[in-house]
Amino acid sequence: MTKPWFKAYHFQLHPQADAAALLLASANWDRQLQKCRGLMHRELARQVDGSWVDMTVWQSRRASGSDLAFSEERVFIDMVKLIDPKSLRFTQGAAPSGCDPFSDWFEQAASTILSQQPKRPHYEQSRAVTANR
Repeated sequence: MTKPWFKAYHFQLHPQADAAALLLASANWDRQLQKCRGLMHRELARQVDGSWVDMTVWQSRRASGSDLAFSEERVFIDMVKLIDPKSLRFTQGAAPSGCDPFSDWFEQAASTILSQQPKRPHYEQSRAVTANR
């Protein structure tokens, strides 16, 4: 049995970009991603400090590569050019067993990614967060 796989991009907007442009580009990118087999959930969230996290949950690690097919597409390029490349951090890993992308786990995972310098893989941190509830 394959485990769900998550990908998360943490970033700041490019200095000349604004949130409205990012949200529009994100909506267009979301429509494109819906064509990918294996996508379970995607969420873009703005954090209190003004940073952003774009997180997807896939049915498997293999399925998570589906988004790469669109890396040359205009909608992807439009979104990427709004991101400050120096701020971009990428995290991925197996989601906990029984992961429901519509549960509290997803929210906890997004907040865990935002920790300054994770010392362990994200999915281990999210388990720790769940255990402390």
